[in-house]
Amino acid sequence: MAEHYDCFIDPARVQKPKDKGKVERDVQTVRQAVRMEIVLNPSITLAELNHAMKRWALHEYGERVHGTTREKPLAVFTEREKAALKPLPHQRFDISTWKQATVHPDHYIQFKGKAFSVPTAYVTKKVWIRASENTLRVFYEERLIAQHVITNAYRHTDHNHFPDNVRAVLDRSTVHRSLLERAAGIGEDFHRLIRELLEIHAYMNLRRAQGLVTAGEEENDRELVNRAAQLMRQHRVRATSRDLQGVLEKLRTEDEQKRHASLFSEASQEFVRDITYFINNQEGHS
Repeated sequence: MAEHYDCFIDPARVQKPKDKGKVERDVQTVRQAVRMEIVLNPSITLAELNHAMKRWALHEYGERVHGTTREKPLAVFTEREKAALKPLPHQRFDISTWKQATVHPDHYIQFKGKAFSVPTAYVTKKVWIRASENTLRVFYEERLIAQHVITNAYRHTDHNHFPDNVRAVLDRSTVHRSLLERAAGIGEDFHRLIRELLEIHAYMNLRRAQGLVTAGEEENDRELVNRAAQLMRQHRVRATSRDLQGVLEKLRTEDEQKRHASLFSEASQEFVRDITYFINNQEGHS
């Protein structure tokens, strides 16, 4: 804001009101004048009170001789200070939101539920985000390094922010190599699922791959995870941790049904009912 209005800010020290004693004293003076106006006119509206205080500031308080300068404040402002003021900028001040963020290895930063790409040189570094109504700017050490128009989309990408060969990074990046090693530890089919996802775009799909590997590691049955990965690849199921959980749940249900079916003869299986068949949810029954 100081840069926009081309002014200098000289803050007082914290908890040192005497640094700006005359300013602090005026706050009390104005507060007393407002209270007096309300006492004299209890039904006064906010708009009427604003007009009354403006008249008081100009024609009463502004005409008093100041105790230190021995001059009238309004006359000093009108005759000397007003001419020295700079004109206001032609453009209105852009009120922005500032936030510090760390650039993820996938080259994106997160801001209010959206992702914005940042040049590869700033991966893992802390940057400052300045977001206005429809523009997001990214700064590193007070230097602009990226700019995006904010849209309704989740991902905002400038492809110039990524290295030329994003596939080659799979064999060079320690982040990607470690992720693929973790996937291989779960199984061959799961490793293929993660590698194929990263080969599409090693950076844009990095977080999805990380979420999948974490979900795979949390599942105790590694064989089941590999079966799920194989099905996802065969049927082109979207590779996300949520979809993986869905496929795993379906496989568990199928396995459970097969296990129960094996306990009965073919003639008996037509009489088998799921447990929910015997639950009466009507009010007053159990």
